[in-house]
Amino acid sequence: MPLVSLLGTTLIMLAASLAVESQSAVNHICPAGEAHMKVDPGKLAQDYPAQSFDSTLHGLRELENRISLAPDALEQAGEATQQWKAILKGISDGYASCTISQKQYDDLFLQVYPLLRDNALELEKMRQAAAKGENVDSTRLSRIFVSYLDNLHRFTASSSNQLVDATALNALATELLNQGDYARAEPLYRNALTIREKIPGQEDLLVAVSINNLAVLLKRKGDYAGAGDLYRQALAIREKLLGPDHPDVALELNNLGELLRQTGDVAGAQPLLQRALTIWEKSLHHDRELALTLNNLALVLRQRGDLDGAEALHRRALSVREKVFGPDHPDVAQSLNNLGMLLFYRKDYAGAEPLLRRALAIREKAFAPDNPDVANSLNNLALLSENQNNFKEAEPLCRRALAIQEKVLGPNHPDVAASLNNLAMLLSFKADYAGAEQLLQRALAIDENSLGANHPATRNVRDNLAAIRQKFKKSQ
Repeated sequence: MPLVSLLGTTLIMLAASLAVESQSAVNHICPAGEAHMKVDPGKLAQDYPAQSFDSTLHGLRELENRISLAPDALEQAGEATQQWKAILKGISDGYASCTISQKQYDDLFLQVYPLLRDNALELEKMRQAAAKGENVDSTRLSRIFVSYLDNLHRFTASSSNQLVDATALNALATELLNQGDYARAEPLYRNALTIREKIPGQEDLLVAVSINNLAVLLKRKGDYAGAGDLYRQALAIREKLLGPDHPDVALELNNLGELLRQTGDVAGAQPLLQRALTIWEKSLHHDRELALTLNNLALVLRQRGDLDGAEALHRRALSVREKVFGPDHPDVAQSLNNLGMLLFYRKDYAGAEPLLRRALAIREKAFAPDNPDVANSLNNLALLSENQNNFKEAEPLCRRALAIQEKVLGPNHPDVAASLNNLAMLLSFKADYAGAEQLLQRALAIDENSLGANHPATRNVRDNLAAIRQKFKKSQ
């Protein structure tokens, strides 16, 4: 491989030289004194092709049920890559007008393009392996895809084609979000939104896409108020431009409904999710979205005490996902996890355990070890073990979940508070009331700040803290 890479670089350097030398006239003397010749973008497209890149991305999209890359990221990466000729024209124009320096131009074609090409070659090898049914290292696949998107963005950012650059930024941010890397994803989403707001206008559908994506990120970070405002903005744009029954409107209804559910407003969430479900059921080729709304509506019914209705929806969602994606996809893991937790709440621990363990196994295979979904599964298994009086297994699971959440989500996220609460309950069983009290005090502060004093999770932590203090007092 090193020899092939070296040969490729040598040939590219020669091609770059030929591209410049084939022009006989100096078009512009730049302020820095550089003589920039006009470069034919058609010649650049011949010397630096991207057709195979687009073919690989298309092939990966067809295999989304076998790989863990974010489907939206793959779609947006394909859209940006298909604009390759326009990207090269923008770079050619920027070079001729001195917007791009000689060093920047050389870096793009002599350094960045070889990296982009090598990324695409590696992705193609892994695509072929997945197509044959071979196991693919999900972490490595995601890392290479992020590298491809990063190098693609370096081209689009230099092309002066801002809409294409916004698409590339969105693709990169979406895959980072899929990995749980919120810190890197947020500025990319915000940059893409700023670009789109400046060019198409405030009510363009691309603006709604960026607003929605940023809202998803803020929700995962625990900024529920910020996420709610953005979801409502995106919903208003889409309803105005697409009408009330469009699938994109259903997507926004689903997202806003799930946010309301998480913040305790199940009465507000249910009609939004039911409306989204009605749209999905009338639409073709939206099984993935249908299953997501079934899942979210099931969670609402569970919170409202309709366990039979919730179980029926969870099983329907699981059936759809296994049919569409196969048995080992992260979406299947979500349904397994949620159905397992429903059985847990029904005290059917024997039924819950294999579902929760299977969900964890899928997530550990699909994601990096510190992914928030892995932490979610660890936490739920810890709860199950605790209720089976298996404290020896429960505590390390809970501590591992907490460590992941604090690392990825930060110390003040509601998921961190949930793990602190669970760990406190484990300590109380060991009669470590002082340790439990400290954890619950911290959990209560997080929930009161992020969810409000009257949220069910906040009330639960407050009740637990009062009970622990009572036990602590009696023990002294």
